[in-house]
Amino acid sequence: MVMLNIKFKISTMDTEHDPCRHFKCTLQAIEMEQECDESSPYLEQKKPTIITDKKLGLKEVKTSSYNFHNLSVALRNDEEIVLEVVSKCGNLLYHVSSKFKNTKEIVIAAVAKFGDALEYASKDLQNDKEVVLEAVNTSGYSLEFASERLQADREVVFAAVSNTGDALGYASVDLRDDKEIVLISVRNIGVSLMHASAKLQADKEVVIAAIMQDGHALEYAYSDLKADKEVVIHSVTQVGSMLMYASSELRTNNEVIIAAVTQYGCALKYASANHRSDKEIVKIAVSNDWRALEYASTSLKDDREVFAIAVEQDPFALKYASENIQNDKKVLLKLVREDGNLLGFASDGKTISNYINLKI
Repeated sequence: MVMLNIKFKISTMDTEHDPCRHFKCTLQAIEMEQECDESSPYLEQKKPTIITDKKLGLKEVKTSSYNFHNLSVALRNDEEIVLEVVSKCGNLLYHVSSKFKNTKEIVIAAVAKFGDALEYASKDLQNDKEVVLEAVNTSGYSLEFASERLQADREVVFAAVSNTGDALGYASVDLRDDKEIVLISVRNIGVSLMHASAKLQADKEVVIAAIMQDGHALEYAYSDLKADKEVVIHSVTQVGSMLMYASSELRTNNEVIIAAVTQYGCALKYASANHRSDKEIVKIAVSNDWRALEYASTSLKDDREVFAIAVEQDPFALKYASENIQNDKKVLLKLVREDGNLLGFASDGKTISNYINLKI
């Protein structure tokens, strides 16, 4: 019998949001004992040193909760040691015996450190309001693991969405129709509007509050509000691409389109055909982002002034220019001197290549 030395790659984002996740994976790996050939070149054989002395065990876990896996089974079932460990790394509740998952003091200590440890608590404690309040005040997302009764408890849900607006998604249907709760939620995370009731997605005050926090929230607004100029302007001035969710009528409105392409040039993609042929609007878009040239009308892709604005930012704007411009030898000579890869955007690469080789 040997121990498998298994390594887990944990992303920076994961460890930032879940500092105990690395430990959980490490412990799972250590527990994976398997029979294998002692001479196998593919396995690193390692015999762990198991601690059986309680005083030493406490000292080790106080130094680092990671040392929990070095304790004997008896010590890992010692309440004092378990309390010490989950107080340092709440996610460790996953590994303790069932009796501790139903011990209120231990579970509260765990969720106070890591709210989502509520997932590993017993059903009885997931239905205990004191425990769940401790969890959602640490992480609103832990509302997911609360009992159905507590997901419908206004005080619990209020605490959860105050901590993390998106926790609204785990609230009861009735509380997702509670305007005060939903306002707190969307002011915390705008796109949590997706979890609100249809009635509140059609409430202008709620929708504007959501959009002011995050312009992307327009996607989840009721269709009538996507046709409301005030609402859409609030959205596209923050996130120009949200023009895609505006009503067809507002995608033909100069003020709305200018606001969108000023924030994000490529929002030109969602403007009406007439506006993609409007030189002033296209110039604003291309000035903001040369890639907006891709969405300009055919005639404006052939406009030297528009092209000049785009190519000044990046020579690769040639990719979206008209065939006439792509085959203009003066333009090509100038740009290819900057980057020979631009030849690939000429309509006749071979001919232009020969021409440039001859002239340079």
